[in-house]
Amino acid sequence: MEKEITSAMIWSLFDSLHEGILIAETDGTILYLNDAAAALLNLSSDVSSFKAAAHLFSNPTEWQQCLTPPFDTTFRDENGRILNLHSHIIELNGQELVQIAISPQSHITDLSNSAKALQQLTELTRISNESDLTQQLALLVNGLQKTGWNRVVLSLRDEQFNIIQTITAGLTEVEKTYLQNNPLPAQAWLDLFADESLRQGSCYFVPGNSDWAKQHMGMLLPDYTAVSRNGDTWHPTDLLCIPLYNQQQQRIGLIGLDQPVSGRRPTSMALQTIELYAQFAAAIIENTYLFQQAVSRNREFELLLNSSNALSSTLDKEAILTTLAQQAIEAISADGCIIYQWLPEEDQIMLLKDVGRNGETGVSTSGTRLPVPPLPALTKLVQTNQLQTLRVEHEAVPALARPAWATPGSEQCTLVPLVLSDELYGFLYLLHANGRSQDAVQHELKLLTALANQAGTALEIALIFEDTYERERFYGAMGTVSLALNSSLDRETVLRLICSEGRRIFNVDGAYIWQLENDNFVGSAAAGHGAEAFVKSVIPIGDKASFVAHLAKSGEPAFLNRFAKETEIEIRLPNPEMIQSVLGVPLLREDELTGILVLVDTQNDSRFSHKDIIWATTFGVQVAIALQNAKLFEELHELNATLDH
Repeated sequence: MEKEITSAMIWSLFDSLHEGILIAETDGTILYLNDAAAALLNLSSDVSSFKAAAHLFSNPTEWQQCLTPPFDTTFRDENGRILNLHSHIIELNGQELVQIAISPQSHITDLSNSAKALQQLTELTRISNESDLTQQLALLVNGLQKTGWNRVVLSLRDEQFNIIQTITAGLTEVEKTYLQNNPLPAQAWLDLFADESLRQGSCYFVPGNSDWAKQHMGMLLPDYTAVSRNGDTWHPTDLLCIPLYNQQQQRIGLIGLDQPVSGRRPTSMALQTIELYAQFAAAIIENTYLFQQAVSRNREFELLLNSSNALSSTLDKEAILTTLAQQAIEAISADGCIIYQWLPEEDQIMLLKDVGRNGETGVSTSGTRLPVPPLPALTKLVQTNQLQTLRVEHEAVPALARPAWATPGSEQCTLVPLVLSDELYGFLYLLHANGRSQDAVQHELKLLTALANQAGTALEIALIFEDTYERERFYGAMGTVSLALNSSLDRETVLRLICSEGRRIFNVDGAYIWQLENDNFVGSAAAGHGAEAFVKSVIPIGDKASFVAHLAKSGEPAFLNRFAKETEIEIRLPNPEMIQSVLGVPLLREDELTGILVLVDTQNDSRFSHKDIIWATTFGVQVAIALQNAKLFEELHELNATLDH
């Protein structure tokens, strides 16, 4: 497709010339004939073979010699006018063809100049075989340099006409560095383009003595090889440039030319050649952009489709988070992605998933809780639920330390909100390199938002399923516990059942029951961690530092995560240094405290949440009823024994 566009552009360029141009195969089959050639040879536009012009030559076979270039001759047309003919081989889309240029003899100089320009243009058709835009631009500026300019600078520009990329020919490394460090403001160029007095066709020639040159040429490279002698001589601060436009007439680049080989200001013929090059360059740049955009859009659609398929095939929360992290990394070529859950009530964030580009972990394990970092961008994300970008400053943000998978050049951070039912659930933290165009960045950010929205919907469904499943599992287990507890009225049996079932239902490492006897809490039963050492241990009710005393005083269930860092409350259980998280539930009988149920985890320092309190409270009600029934049965048994005696 690109080759066809390039060929069509060559024909279009030839159409605009005053000289006759004919392109033919070596057997004489005419592929292209411009209007000027048709008029000079008196041929119709639909003629198929160059043999139709044989009658114009003195030698009947001379027309065939024209097809074996290089070949030069003169002949007379039907009106007796002398015409010059020159043929040479050109390569177009990988095929060798014959180009024949015809011009009246009086225009031999212009013919020579235009033939050189056409030679350059046909050589530029090879650029279409290049897939790399930078290489294409390098070939373009080198071709322009060969047309008679020692210095050529081509720059690609964004919507605000700021520089995206620069390609040069004929500049020293010092001059390149100077231009890179001292770019002319975009507004200065826009002011130049608004000055019609400096425009010559599509080009802008700025004499060194003009107001614009006096104001801005200090920021450009003057031509110290030029000598000011007369009006046609190239002056040291003269400037010639031509903006490049796409089909929507938006400026996409700029070509600047300096140090003409001739030492003279450009002629109309030179300007025409530059304009042809500019059209060719603009078309190549636009075609490359369109191709890159098409590839990018296809990649985006493919990424969204793959993400949708992966998310729709699972209800597992971990699988959804992994898919989201991997697709987000792919979307912006990030080094990695960390997904945090937002915990506003605790003023914390919890790490849910940490994935490097190559699958490695970069920060910490899932479940790790961190204080909310003092990031203005994060604050804005929380307030607006909108994606934020920022530069990474590690020293100021210890909670978001640089992951191990981050590469040295990745200093750009993107925070993507993960929203469920219009509420912020968490956010993605991505590290990546900068340097892409503004248009590309905007598309990437939109893609990230779409991926996060997809995952948010899937995650919401998964959490509902998880909650429903856990509720069903819990209440199913509670039914089993109720049957087990009601199967026996023996106090010791009931206590052992409560601990073993509590440990199983809540998937914890230890379950303990303290019972209130007079002014002490006595360890009555336990299962799991340190069970044997716990039984018959005693805590005075007045022990203000103990966890059970706090529960007895408040009468409300409570949990403590990261218990190893707790300095004011003591757990009073065997091997307390091993305990990471603890949850306690007061056991009440008709609003009267009878004991405390305690659950501990020795592996996860963020094990418990408010959901566990709700379930533990429900479990505690069953426990209290079972203990009450066992106590009543024990009292009845003792009463019967007394009456028997």
